[in-house]
Amino acid sequence: MNFRRRTFWLVTSLVLTASAIFWFTRGTSLSLERNHGTIGRIFISTARQSSAGLKIAGAPALIDEINRVGSTRDRLVTAFQSTQNPTIDFGFSPGDESVEVAPATQSRIGLPAIADALLKAQDNPLLIVYTSEPIRFAQVAARRSWIGPLAGNVFASARSISIAVDEDAEAGRLHVTFALEFLDSDAAEAALKRLTSAQGDYAQLGFIARPGYERVVRRTQLVVIRIDVQSSEAAEHLPPR
Repeated sequence: MNFRRRTFWLVTSLVLTASAIFWFTRGTSLSLERNHGTIGRIFISTARQSSAGLKIAGAPALIDEINRVGSTRDRLVTAFQSTQNPTIDFGFSPGDESVEVAPATQSRIGLPAIADALLKAQDNPLLIVYTSEPIRFAQVAARRSWIGPLAGNVFASARSISIAVDEDAEAGRLHVTFALEFLDSDAAEAALKRLTSAQGDYAQLGFIARPGYERVVRRTQLVVIRIDVQSSEAAEHLPPR
């Protein structure tokens, strides 16, 4: 069984209930000096315990400009390997001279509400990322076999994307959750229909929605999906570029 099929077997392939994220309150601040198009936090202790931790620490760099991916990844990985802090915050945008990596500063920015709610829903978080540049992320996602071109194309139509990674250590399985925010209810519902149009298709990784989920999507303008993948597979198949 090839990697794509093995990964699909582990995919929950279930569009989660987006309204659940509104049960959580905002409150996470990042130790960054200013706003960036892409921001996030790496949770050091849990990531170091994961076989995919090193790759996860460097993975956000894939959303940066192509000519900076290597240097951004190196900064994130170096900070991950050397810090004594429990978390590392990072941020970058097109036009920035370099990625900002900040274990602690006096000036803080808040994690956007959707990303913050998604983070609070994780049991054992390793990484949270928020980007207001979904097209850049979609280009990366479409090339990953465990996400697939269909989801990558849908991601490009979002207003923002929040990504949370946590791990079931006993099962050795990563849970990767994507919260896609859309401009309006019609766009969100159209995205849901596209994601579920290829249900059961190994090549496209079509997703399954719970009954009545369309009403939730129209009310919240959000589509939330989760993919499960073995930690060892992620460590092997998350290439540096």
